[in-house]
Amino acid sequence: IYGREDLVCSLDCFGFQRGTEDISTEMGSSRPDWRWKLPIHWHVNPWEHEVKNDGREPVYMGLITLTDQTHSTGGHVTVPGSSAHLSTWAATNLNCPTRAGQAKQPRNTIYVPKDCVMKNYEQKLMLRRGCLLVWDKRQAHGTFENKGPDVRLQQ
Repeated sequence: IYGREDLVCSLDCFGFQRGTEDISTEMGSSRPDWRWKLPIHWHVNPWEHEVKNDGREPVYMGLITLTDQTHSTGGHVTVPGSSAHLSTWAATNLNCPTRAGQAKQPRNTIYVPKDCVMKNYEQKLMLRRGCLLVWDKRQAHGTFENKGPDVRLQQ
């Protein structure tokens, strides 16, 4: 994408995850109800993407970390190589419960089912403040929860 003149960017989300353990609140020092995890998902409809986008170049997503992301702050999760297997996954998961419940949503955020073997390949990324992470939107990704006192910020 570097050097492209037809690059289109949008700002559609800001991530703020507050500390959940060893913190000082009126309700105590532990707030597990504040933990937030986004299950792995795609921003494309796996059953329609290849048909609608055949021959088109990939669309990329990205984030910039504004704080260090550690095991305790939580952070980004990815499934390396999953974009190369999207159409195969869709063909072998035609009766996926995720399809019936979410494929019609306009945002096309499709969650990977809880019992899917793909979950065995999730990798947590520990990113330092100021890192830019870019991925193909066909790459399964999500976040893991904050279980420490520090805030996690990303754009």
